Amino acid sequence: MTAPTATPRLLVENWVRLSQRSLVPPRSIGLVDHTGACAALAAGLCAAAADLGATARVIDDRNSSATTGLDTLVVLLPRSAKLDDGAAAAAVAAFFSDRTWWPGISEAITDCWLVTVGGEAVVADDPSPDPVHAAAISGFRSIGCEHPGVCFRYLDLPAESPFPDAPSTVLSALHTGQESAVALRDGVLYAKRIVESDASVADSSLTAPQHVLIIGGTGNLGLDFCEYLAHRGARRITLVSRSGETAAVANRLQQIRSATSARIEVAACDVGDPAAVVRLAKAAHDAPADLIVHAAVQYSGMELADITTEKAQQALCAKVVGISTILETFPRTADCRILLCSSVAATVGGRGLIVYAASNRMLDAMAHRLRSKGLDCVSVQWGQWHLASAAADTGMAKLAFTGLLPMSASEALALGMGRLRGNAIVAAFDAERATSVLQACGHGTLLSQLTSPVTVGNSAQDATATGAIRRLLSLLAGAIGVDDVEEIDTAVPMVALGLDSLQALELRRRVRAEFDHELEVSDLLGGASIDDVLAMLR
Repeated sequence: MTAPTATPRLLVENWVRLSQRSLVPPRSIGLVDHTGACAALAAGLCAAAADLGATARVIDDRNSSATTGLDTLVVLLPRSAKLDDGAAAAAVAAFFSDRTWWPGISEAITDCWLVTVGGEAVVADDPSPDPVHAAAISGFRSIGCEHPGVCFRYLDLPAESPFPDAPSTVLSALHTGQESAVALRDGVLYAKRIVESDASVADSSLTAPQHVLIIGGTGNLGLDFCEYLAHRGARRITLVSRSGETAAVANRLQQIRSATSARIEVAACDVGDPAAVVRLAKAAHDAPADLIVHAAVQYSGMELADITTEKAQQALCAKVVGISTILETFPRTADCRILLCSSVAATVGGRGLIVYAASNRMLDAMAHRLRSKGLDCVSVQWGQWHLASAAADTGMAKLAFTGLLPMSASEALALGMGRLRGNAIVAAFDAERATSVLQACGHGTLLSQLTSPVTVGNSAQDATATGAIRRLLSLLAGAIGVDDVEEIDTAVPMVALGLDSLQALELRRRVRAEFDHELEVSDLLGGASIDDVLAMLR
């Protein structure tokens, strides 16, 4: 069934000063200092805990099983050295594959924190985000999707010195309630929000480029860019991919060529091979690019236990290192625009999207760094496309239940190709579903400043219009992202229909609101069908 498209929105990240905040009761904290580089901070946190009525102790290889009495886990990530993109990718791959920082969590743990240094650009004078810490933040959020009922949060400290804030200030920040993304700057606590972009952020005008270079150019997204730019006067477009021009690609290019005057060429090149990139650059020595689009999609669906160094390195190099080599080698004009295609997964995460989210967040950090060097570069986190490759569709399907809706390429590109002043998000979504799912994960405040109101359905009206079975089917369809309730077999276990742990939490919330009945997540994931749930409600 082909889903209709929804109108995309142009959004940006914003950090707000928390002048007032809610606090959780004093916590019993287990600290993980897996590198030993945060020993001073760990000792300070342990010493300061008593002043807040909390307790804190270090967990290491010798006592990782001694989590009795703990309700909070805090992982301390030390400041990174200055690394090039290849070394940063290797460090991220090692972080998620070695997992020396992950002791596992007991049933008593309700909160997991990652403390990073310089992983976010929070205030105007912040340096570019550290790519390793930025990636760790996004991947950590995705790990949380494997542990429903446990809130995965992060606290970012400033990059100027390893831990400039007093341990008591850090410990107080770790007791912040209702926030999952916070940062300390000069002793002030900030929280992340996703907000509508104001009208001055983007200039919709697009000067027809002379030479466009599209990395990942023969994928569906790359071809969408090709068609969009060709129709807007691009004179020359070079599509770069490992596979080159296939029969399916040739068919679509024929349509674009026949409808436009653009000169479109396909170059087979593995951008992960520096020698191949050099050859590509030499072939274009007399035609520098004035627009470079990094549209390569490298979906890597792995949960934490499945991540190996080799798999993670492969995904990160394809997404991050290749474009770095292109920018160092390929000729470009002095005013060349650079657009890096990231994913909304970098912000919201998703089960099985640890490395995928991390690699996209590294692109966001790269764009910050390139702008600081004077380049005209932005990273755009795209939502769900109407037509996507099988791999990309698989990845975004994991986020569909969060409220992301398919958006048409032309409308989305019209927003993302504007003259953006900084990184942005272009996505279409169901605000009610997105907010409720994020609230279930502990991230509800992320969307709290969006201008569109969240609408709530009228249960009484629904009850008079449909029977309980139709209402229940509708709730399940909304939780798992199915468009047609007729596709759901009420006798089949819901896990066989694709229900995962995070979606089970959302279904339980919806049933509670609709039927005033509390379901057990273990029942939903243990093989219950719609018929079984209906029997529970009677």
